[in-house]
Amino acid sequence: MSKELTTKSLFQQSDVQKRFEQLLGKKAQGFISSVLQVVNGNNILSKANPTTVLNAAATAAALDLPINPNLGFAWIVPYKGNAQFQMGWKGYVQLALRTGQYERINVTEVHENQFKSFNALTEELDADFSVHGSGDVVGYVAYFKLINGFEKTEYWSKEKGMHHAKRFSQSYTSSSSPWKDKTLFDAMAKKTVLKNMI
Repeated sequence: MSKELTTKSLFQQSDVQKRFEQLLGKKAQGFISSVLQVVNGNNILSKANPTTVLNAAATAAALDLPINPNLGFAWIVPYKGNAQFQMGWKGYVQLALRTGQYERINVTEVHENQFKSFNALTEELDADFSVHGSGDVVGYVAYFKLINGFEKTEYWSKEKGMHHAKRFSQSYTSSSSPWKDKTLFDAMAKKTVLKNMI
């Protein structure tokens, strides 16, 4: 690969443009623009291998998920000089709903004023979501109901989420890890609980 190849020049190549047009149709140019904005807005990602940015973007395009970080469906994140595709919890919800099998699916934080108890055997969460959450987040709960009536609830304490991240997230120790960002921690934890449930 030429050292002069940049993410922008790679995405300007006609075969790359055609690939995204095949995946996204009329949305292709807007998607490519959003990829370049994400890359330009992240100093570490802008130095990542352009081919890995392309591969991560192609994954998002194939799933038809926007990669705008503010939307929370999917991200392109830097890791050891490369870019990786990472799906957010909203992406998992979106893909589940597209199957037509889910009547309801959601995940949310549980604050200390809402939580009472959780029975892991019966998957019964005793929490009051009719009150506005206040105090620290103590856990995360995911729930779905299929159109055939099957229901499932998964609750993880915040400590369990942190332990899971330390054990399984390759980027957990990185200073640029979303797990280290207080504003992204809840989103990462919700994604983990939801992914584990479905």
